[in-house]
Amino acid sequence: MENWISNIIKNGTLVDNQQYFVRDGLLMSTGYNSEIRLKAKAPGEHKKSWNDNESVWWFLIEKTQAINTQLSEDKESKLVFFNEKEYEHNSDNDFLSVSGYNPYNFTARSGNIIGYVKNNNYSLKISSRFGDQFLKYIIADADGFLEIENYGGQENNEGFEWLLIYLWKIKLKRALRLGLPKHYVSKTQTLSKVKGTVVTVDYFLTKEQAKYKCTYREHSYNNLTVRLIASVFELLKGNSLVSDMHQIRSSFLIATEGKRTNIKELLATKKESNPFYQEYNEVISLSKRIIKNDVATFGELSSTSAFLFDVSMLFEYFIKKLLTRNNFKMLSKFNSALSIETGAYERKLQPDLLFEDANGFYVFDVKYKAFDERYGVKREDLFQLHTYIGQYGNNNKVSGCGFIYPSREKENKIITKTINTMGIGIPFHICLLAIPDEKDGTNFNKFFKLKCEEFVISLKEKLNTI
Repeated sequence: MENWISNIIKNGTLVDNQQYFVRDGLLMSTGYNSEIRLKAKAPGEHKKSWNDNESVWWFLIEKTQAINTQLSEDKESKLVFFNEKEYEHNSDNDFLSVSGYNPYNFTARSGNIIGYVKNNNYSLKISSRFGDQFLKYIIADADGFLEIENYGGQENNEGFEWLLIYLWKIKLKRALRLGLPKHYVSKTQTLSKVKGTVVTVDYFLTKEQAKYKCTYREHSYNNLTVRLIASVFELLKGNSLVSDMHQIRSSFLIATEGKRTNIKELLATKKESNPFYQEYNEVISLSKRIIKNDVATFGELSSTSAFLFDVSMLFEYFIKKLLTRNNFKMLSKFNSALSIETGAYERKLQPDLLFEDANGFYVFDVKYKAFDERYGVKREDLFQLHTYIGQYGNNNKVSGCGFIYPSREKENKIITKTINTMGIGIPFHICLLAIPDEKDGTNFNKFFKLKCEEFVISLKEKLNTI
């Protein structure tokens, strides 16, 4: 197989948690056996953006370095978060690390971050190794709004705009269970009956007319939150991902009463302070990203736009919700957090999953990275788990621990061993959740749902919680 490097980096060939090697123009990966021969411009051939491998190489080097630097300094403003209330980003992964000599001899490594970055003629896309249907399923399922049978088909091969829109759509539909957000607004009108406060001067000037100029407050749907969401609907007009939201779109447009708001004012929309409407706050954040049409900006790279999404956080949230729905007594990793001394400050310990039952206390970490069948759990992850067990075991009976990974295996698998901490043997479980192949098409959702159900049953059996 042959292809231009400009096409390879933008068409979704590159996926998360992989290492790529280019040797003498031959691209190989740790994740698949096929090889791609990089095309080269023929002598005398006119230079174009797609065949200028040197320019593509410098785009890769310069832009990935700039993005990785910005991520290390400020992840919160550069990444799209799935659920800000439940997460604290703790991954040190780069978007893509690239090192080497030229476009025909280099190494690249991807981590847990998927997304794209675009600059002038070139774009770079890192896809999920499990595919887009997997992303759509776990977004819809984990957020408690399982709408996966008919999710809309429009996807942009240039990037991941569809993922941002899909996430916005799911969040909006969930928030709409509360109704459109209402705010108090002040109005002044001349009425036949007194309402609110009468304008004194006007009363004495016009009292023979039996009309009263009144200032009063009332609830209104025409507020900045509603106008911001209505503006997103206008921007996405014709997009198939929102084609099933006609009635919702009409409700927001009618509520604005035809009033238009400039972009600067829309982007200044504050989060809802009324606790009843706080589910709209994530919709507000996502709406601003869509409105700006510049999902994440990186320092001085004003010509660069990007969309970056930490899929490991999403997978963790998905697993947590899966267990919660199946009657696991989950504990908040924030409320239950312990800390250890570092010699300079106390470092918090926050394992991904904490739950308990009549048998004791369980500590698990969710890892989106691939499980290494040959060498097992990575060294640093094992050390981290031992730290969790040691600290939580001070005041609790730890009856089990382990890791949960997504897997390309056809069937779920749980490998159980025993680890010893201070003379106590603790069951240690490596849990592999089978992700169906996207080639299964419309059956993907059915197969994945079945694998999730089987996974929960197997885990309960292993932990003796049935």
